[in-house]
Amino acid sequence: MNWFFDWDGTMTTADTLSVVASIGYNKHRDQKLPPWSYFTNAYLSDYKAHKAMHESKPGSSNSIEEFLEWQENLVEVERASVERVERAGIFANVTITDIDNAAREAVQSRSVLLRPGLVSLIEKIQERGGSTTIVSINWSARFIYSCLGSAREPRTQAQPHKVNIRANEIGSGSSAKLTRTSAVEDRGIWTARDKERMMLAELEAEPQQRNSVYIGDSPNDLSCLLLANVGICIRDNELNNEQSSLRELLHRFNIACQHIGKYSHRRSTDYKSFKRLWWAKDFNEIRESALFEHEHMSLE
Repeated sequence: MNWFFDWDGTMTTADTLSVVASIGYNKHRDQKLPPWSYFTNAYLSDYKAHKAMHESKPGSSNSIEEFLEWQENLVEVERASVERVERAGIFANVTITDIDNAAREAVQSRSVLLRPGLVSLIEKIQERGGSTTIVSINWSARFIYSCLGSAREPRTQAQPHKVNIRANEIGSGSSAKLTRTSAVEDRGIWTARDKERMMLAELEAEPQQRNSVYIGDSPNDLSCLLLANVGICIRDNELNNEQSSLRELLHRFNIACQHIGKYSHRRSTDYKSFKRLWWAKDFNEIRESALFEHEHMSLE
């Protein structure tokens, strides 16, 4: 079975982009870089302008397809954000060692917290021959890799180095550029559709793995949640903004979402027919659910 995970807010308990950004700031402590708030405020300003310019706004989309198209139109907002950071030289001359050290320190200081049960779930997937792939718009795949390695529990047999990671990366050298996954379009993994493309590529590469599970927490995960045979939404006891926004979207589009404890392997993957997703508060609930009882059956 193919298992796909979002990173920020799903595998972790909170967004980690500011932690990744701190790698560059710590590298250039002697330079006068714009504060991180400058970049976040600029992004929010662009996002609001995008909402004002496009007729199809998130709150008025009449179909899933229309909403996903609205999301894809955000690509230029994401591009502007990435290029703004690149021009400022935030990540100039950042090395793999810098990233590894920052990840280890973030895990040890609990600046990055992995959601309960993650390592043991990965272990169970690997024991049963499943594949595990992270699909993320995070800016450093190496940071994700190093966080997983630093958080590995001694008593488990989970092997983080066997987890596929499809995310952007901090380029080497003085260019300070982030990598691009599409040279033709000059773009990285920036939008929900980019994540969907990465997921589809993984599925095509492993046709023997018939079934797929996707676990996410935000509106950016909606297309992948619907693409998977089993889509699982992560929800805290008190929903954060991203989780609440996703729940509201599911309600608007009449997508049922039941607790994973009530899991049944029969569901439709057709957008236009009956749809059902599942939710869990952590990975222990997923690992202990009936999902693994049907892993060798068709989940269509």
